This record gives sequence, structure tokens and C-alpha cells, in this order.
Amino acid sequence: MHSRMRWTIIGGGLLLIALAAYGYHRMTVPAWQTISTSFMKDDKPYGGGNARIKGNDVISLKVAGPNITFKPVSERADPEYAEPVEAWMSNSAERLNRRTIGFFRGTIDGGLTRTFHQPGQDAAWWYSKDWSTQYVSTDWMDYVKARQKRNELAPHFTRLWRSRDGGRNWTQLDWPENQRIDQLLFLDPDRGYAVGVGPRLWRTADGGRTWKKIPVPLQAMASDAEQ
Repeated sequence: MHSRMRWTIIGGGLLLIALAAYGYHRMTVPAWQTISTSFMKDDKPYGGGNARIKGNDVISLKVAGPNITFKPVSERADPEYAEPVEAWMSNSAERLNRRTIGFFRGTIDGGLTRTFHQPGQDAAWWYSKDWSTQYVSTDWMDYVKARQKRNELAPHFTRLWRSRDGGRNWTQLDWPENQRIDQLLFLDPDRGYAVGVGPRLWRTADGGRTWKKIPVPLQAMASDAEQ
């Protein structure tokens, strides 16, 4: 009798401890909540991009490949294998050449609108705290020609863009297209730096209208070469 009561007390104590631990976990670990099931669903190929969310407002920079479609089974040379609608879709270099940089703005519940769309396989992005000023650099290389000239360095084509109204309208800035940009680092909407391979460094104080090349210490260039 006493033994059974003792085990009942022990079991009840363990149950209370488990319930307390569960309650503490629920109170201290935030739960995930689904806020949308259609976020950028209509933009093909699907992907949310590099999104920033502030309340209900959203901005996003998206690097995307072309939308690949396939023939119906009845039109395939071999029904067992998927066959793209167009021949270039089977060529990786052609697909890379068709990659694009897109900027989107909108709301979670109202959807996003694409306001910027340029060819490119890579991009650098900076935005002000209030999102009013946006800078985007796009980098594009011809992968088809690069494969044809394997022993030569393929040129990159870089362009720089700025928006003063939160990404709704864009202006292309004067920038040497043969100078790649890896990072855009700004102190405020007008003063900032562009960092390129080499390494190379440029500075602007007038919102990107003009740029001054900054000498880089030899030690930095040696360190970059070693990497």
C-alpha cells in the first residue's frame, strides 16, 4: 500500500515537472506563424529573392534564371525523358546568359510589383534605412563566348543603378562597365563606396553621379592575391 502510494507521488511529481518544462518552452521559444502562402508566387521561376520585410511592406532583389518549360509527352522524341520546348534550354551557358536581376516592391497581402529588370548573373545592393534610396549594380558575362575562348578571360559588363523613390523608378549612373562591383557600402544616401575585385575601391559623395578611385594598400592587394 505504502509502496503504491510512493510511486503514485513520484509519478505525479514527474508529470508536474514535465508540464512545467513544456509550459516554459512554449513561453520562451517563439512559435512560427504563416503570414502568406502566395508570396511572389506568380513570378517565374519561383523564388522570394533577397527580401526585406518591414511590417506589411516588402522589398526584394531577385537573381533568377530563365523559366524552363517542357514539351508534352506526345511531342517528345523519347517519352521517357523530359524535353525542353527550346534547344537553348538544354545548354547551361545559354541559361546563364539569360539570368536576370529583378527588384520588387509591394506588400505581403497585396503582392509585389517588379520595377527593375536587367540582365545579370550577379548583383550588389544597398538601401537606406527608410528604403527611399536604393543602389543596385548588375554584373553580366557572356558564358557562351567564355566557353568558346577557354584560354582567354571573359569580360564582365557592370552597370550601376539608383532609385530615389524607394525602387519605383531607376536611373542608370555613369560607371565603367569593365570594373566589377562586389559590394556597395554607403554611409548615407549620398556618400559611399564601391568595392571591386583586385581589390579596387571607389568613393562617391554626390549620390553616385561621380566616383573617385581610392588607392589600395599593397598589403591588401597581396592578401587578395593569396586568397
